Amino acid sequence: MRTTPASFRPAFEALEARQLLVGDSVVVFNELNYHPAPGDEALEWVELHNQMAVDIDLSGWRITGGIEFQFAPATIIAGGGYMVVAANPASVELAAG
Repeated sequence: MRTTPASFRPAFEALEARQLLVGDSVVVFNELNYHPAPGDEALEWVELHNQMAVDIDLSGWRITGGIEFQFAPATIIAGGGYMVVAANPASVELAAG
C-alpha cells in the first residue's frame, strides 16, 4: 500500500473558460426542390437552416453531388436563419411570389 506524505499538496491550476460547441450538424438541409417538372429545371433549390443562435460564416463551403455550388467569401447565414440556394434565384423568387 502506498502512502502519501502529510506535507503533500497537489498543484491545481485554473482552467480557462471554454465554450462547448455542438458536434452534430449546425447547418442542415431544411427543404429542397430537386426534381421539378420537365422544363422547370430553373426552379431547383435547396433551403439551408442554421440551427444555432449565432451567425455562421459559409465562406468556402460547397454543395456537391448533383448540385454544384460554392459559397462566396463572407456569405453569412444568420443565427436561426434560412438561406435558399437556387439554380436560378430570379425564377424561384418569381414562382414563389
